[in-house]
Amino acid sequence: MYDLIDEELTHIETIVRRWRPEIEASSILPPAYWREKLYTLISANHLSRAQFQRADAALALLNCYCQQSASANDASTEANTDPAHRQA
Repeated sequence: MYDLIDEELTHIETIVRRWRPEIEASSILPPAYWREKLYTLISANHLSRAQFQRADAALALLNCYCQQSASANDASTEANTDPAHRQA
């Protein structure tokens, strides 16, 4: 049981560590998919303390990337709608 959880965590950690905003836009599996997988693992009663910490860290990293991506998108939208940045 613990080996399967470790394999799943390793897989998710690999994906999350490679995550970049430019990948998010073209990703087949959105951040919500990975977040749900992590929530499912975290809610399992079978996690060791170390596994819980790994899942929690991966979730925090994914959330951080998503916040950065959202901030970048907001800044881009703001720049595109700001009259001072428009060209005639």
